[in-house]
Amino acid sequence: MIDRSVVPGGLPDFGSATAAALIITGYLIVAEPFVGLVLHRRFEAAERRVDSARRWLYRRLLILEWALAGLCLATVALAPAVSRDSVGIRLPTGWPGILGSVAAIGLALAVLLATSRQATRVPIGADLPTAGEGVLAMLPRTPVERRLFAIVSVTAGLCEELVFRGFLVAVLAAVLPAAPVWVCVVGAAVVFALAHLYQGAPGVVVTFFVGLALGGLYIVTGSLLAPVLVHALIDLRAISLGRLVVGNTARDVARPGRI
Repeated sequence: MIDRSVVPGGLPDFGSATAAALIITGYLIVAEPFVGLVLHRRFEAAERRVDSARRWLYRRLLILEWALAGLCLATVALAPAVSRDSVGIRLPTGWPGILGSVAAIGLALAVLLATSRQATRVPIGADLPTAGEGVLAMLPRTPVERRLFAIVSVTAGLCEELVFRGFLVAVLAAVLPAAPVWVCVVGAAVVFALAHLYQGAPGVVVTFFVGLALGGLYIVTGSLLAPVLVHALIDLRAISLGRLVVGNTARDVARPGRI
C-alpha cells in the first residue's frame, strides 16, 4: 500500500535534487504535450511518403522514454530522503499487494490474448472505427516494425510508469504535503493524459482513465511492478490491431526514401 508514510513528506526530502525534481515536473506538465505533438506531426507528414517513418518514430520514442526515466532515477538517487520505495521500486508486499498484482496482470494478459485471437478472425484491412487516423498510422505493419514496437511497448510500460506513477506522484506529494496520496495520483493521471495530446481529445480522455486505473493499482499493491506489466500488455495489443489495418490504404505499400 502506498500512503503518506511512503512518499516524500515535503520538498526538503529531495535536498540538493529539489531543483532537478521541479524542472522535470515542469517539463512533464508544460513541455511534454507539445514535444509529443511536434514529434507526431512530423511523423504524420513523413508517413505519407516514406516507408521508414514508423521505425523512425519508434526509435525516437525509445530515446525520449529512456532519457526521461534516466533523469528521474538520477534525481531520486541524489535526493537524500527519497528512497526507491518512495517511487514504487520494490516488490508488492502483503496479500492485497500480491493478490492485486496477480489479478491485474492476469486480466491484462487475457485481454491481450483475446485481442490476438480476434485479429486472426477479422479480414485483413478491416476498419477500426474507434481509433483516430493518427493512432492508426502508428500501428506496426511489418515484422520488423512489430518487433521494434514490442520493444517500445515494454519501454513505455517501464519508463512511463516510473516517470508518471512513481516519480511524479512522489514530487506532487512533496509539493502538496497535506494532500492524500490519491490526489497526487489523480494529478499524475491528468499530466499523463496531456502527454498523449497528439491522440486528440478522445485519446486524452481514455488515457486519463487508464492512468487512474494504473495509479489505483500502484496505491493498492504498493509497487510499480503490476502497473509496469499491465501498461506494457495494454500497449502490446497494438501489434495485433496493426494486423487488422495491413493493406488498408496505399500508405502500406513500400515507398522509397528516408527521413
